[in-house]
Amino acid sequence: MDVVLLYDTFHNPALPEDVLGELHRVLKPDGTLSFSDHHMKEKDIRTRVTQAGLFKLLTKGRKTYRFSKVGQTEKG
Repeated sequence: MDVVLLYDTFHNPALPEDVLGELHRVLKPDGTLSFSDHHMKEKDIRTRVTQAGLFKLLTKGRKTYRFSKVGQTEKG
């Protein structure tokens, strides 16, 4: 996949790290994760999406965040 839209659902799954792992798996190396969840605070969004090292923040809009997929070489 080139782009995944994850809008207003990330606050809900029991295992959000599994969701991120699957999104990382299906995204192409230069793929984009577009994220928005009005149930979460900005700090929580940034931390929870990037903490596993699968994604890094590219840009932040008014209510939407754009993350890129971190590749194997970037993870170490």
